[in-house]
Amino acid sequence: SCLLVSPASASASPVPTADPISTFQPGACCTAARAALDRYLDQNEAGTLDKAEMFAAVERTRALFAQLIGADPDEIAYTRNVTDGIATLAASLPWKPGDNVMGNTVAA
Repeated sequence: SCLLVSPASASASPVPTADPISTFQPGACCTAARAALDRYLDQNEAGTLDKAEMFAAVERTRALFAQLIGADPDEIAYTRNVTDGIATLAASLPWKPGDNVMGNTVAA
């Protein structure tokens, strides 16, 4: 078996596949993400953070991303970063002697 390791910074650019992507407005995602982060920080500082709602938002996001790429929500995993995700994936595979890992050395 083979594992192809290719971080997003060195991969081909995605092709728009659905209206949410083809109609994406630059900066809109950053603005929404910043607003969500500000709300989280404000609520955390004030001691009013609703952890149940926070985890529900994570699950809603997981479901939306799964729908966007045609996957099931239980196929989506959050990791700290690409390296952590690749390491977790690699450690979960049933490696056998002679298996190979292919890497991408192209820098962005």
